[in-house]
Amino acid sequence: MSVQGGWADNVKIYEMKLKLSPAVRNWRANLRPKIRRKWKDFLKAFKERYCKAKTPDAERYYTMFQKKSETPLDFYYRLNKVADRAGIQIDGSSKYREQHLKAFTKKLSDSRLRTTLQGKRLRSLEDVEYVLKQHEDLTLEDDYDTPPPKRDFRADNVPRDKFRMKRSGRAYLAKSEDDSDEGDRQVKFDDEEEKAAPETTTTKSDNQESGFPNMENLSEAVY
Repeated sequence: MSVQGGWADNVKIYEMKLKLSPAVRNWRANLRPKIRRKWKDFLKAFKERYCKAKTPDAERYYTMFQKKSETPLDFYYRLNKVADRAGIQIDGSSKYREQHLKAFTKKLSDSRLRTTLQGKRLRSLEDVEYVLKQHEDLTLEDDYDTPPPKRDFRADNVPRDKFRMKRSGRAYLAKSEDDSDEGDRQVKFDDEEEKAAPETTTTKSDNQESGFPNMENLSEAVY
């Protein structure tokens, strides 16, 4: 608007001053009167103070690294763009190309890709781009071919000991036939497996003492 209307310097500065924040106005008040009143000088000082890049492109080229969210090919394009802005020659001679490829390789996060690039003779930036595209295609194919892990929900795979109830170790007193005799009391535990009592063999003398007739007495009584 100022160019089309042919505004004077004082009008341009006045219109811009209305759009400035209080902090920028305070900065402008500390400028020399010549810079404050002349539009070109004021605009140059304003750009140097507020519009300059935080990090020079040349410094960014040597300090930038591959982000986790970008592929090696995307990072290669971004590095080439910064190199072009910084005026760094990356192509034309084998010396510049090798220096650029060396700087790019060191910044990669994939160690296998670094080894691959270091073992190849790349004669142009297009060769580097071709190798990175092939690597990206192979990575996508591997992601598609790898099936997701499957969980087996069969009941046979569930450990049975997980649901086995544990018996509490309770104790009780087992009394003998004579309850009054405390010496015959025994302590038993539920979790102990009861052993089968051995079979007792009845002898002849035992039958006589117990009062039961044996086979000889029984036969005599019959006959």
